[in-house]
Amino acid sequence: MTAQIKNIIDQLETYIKKAEETGDKYDFIDPAYEVIDELEKIENNVTQLNPYSNC
Repeated sequence: MTAQIKNIIDQLETYIKKAEETGDKYDFIDPAYEVIDELEKIENNVTQLNPYSNC
């Protein structure tokens, strides 16, 4: 997993925690769209997320 992918996962976890704290699902949904757009730009993004991709 690259540092860029790790950063995206960390961002999503932060948004999840904020939504849980506020009770507002849009505290996750709205910023997650931007993060997902970033993820889609990464070449081989699915294989980088799969921990068994190197097997």
